[in-house]
Amino acid sequence: MVNALAPKAYEVVMSTAFELFPDSAAAKGDRKGLKDEHASNEQIAFAALMRGVHW
Repeated sequence: MVNALAPKAYEVVMSTAFELFPDSAAAKGDRKGLKDEHASNEQIAFAALMRGVHW
């Protein structure tokens, strides 16, 4: 709905999410880095604000 009403705002939010959440170690094929991944405070806050959207 947001995309239909304010496409530019939606684009800004989604590009911020894209930059905040890089590819995981699993997506990169790195088996050693699987245990080392921890969410940053910014990632946790963004996911909490956008609950139900994509996270």
